Amino acid sequence: MTETTPLPSNEMTLNIRTANRDRKAEIAVDPTVTVSEILEAAMQNWALPADYDYVVRSDRLGTQLRPSATLIGSGVREGDILEIQPIADAGSPGDRLPEILRWLDPVEDRPWA
Repeated sequence: MTETTPLPSNEMTLNIRTANRDRKAEIAVDPTVTVSEILEAAMQNWALPADYDYVVRSDRLGTQLRPSATLIGSGVREGDILEIQPIADAGSPGDRLPEILRWLDPVEDRPWA
């Protein structure tokens, strides 16, 4: 049995994945960060192709989340699954972002067999 570090009271645990499900991770994040910050952090961590735009979809809610909305303002809850979906004809990710989330499964940043 492995020990887990308790989350600070201002963090929630979420699962994020790519639409094709070849990448996924459990993350701890402050619920007041924006959807676009989650997206940009995932793009950097997973080195997602910059020739696409991406949207974030809530699996539980069944809706696309507004980039400018906070997680809590979007109705995201502890344990939710967020899916990163590509849209063709894209821009590029922004400059280096501050670390806004903590990857709980660092080995999960590679594709599954």
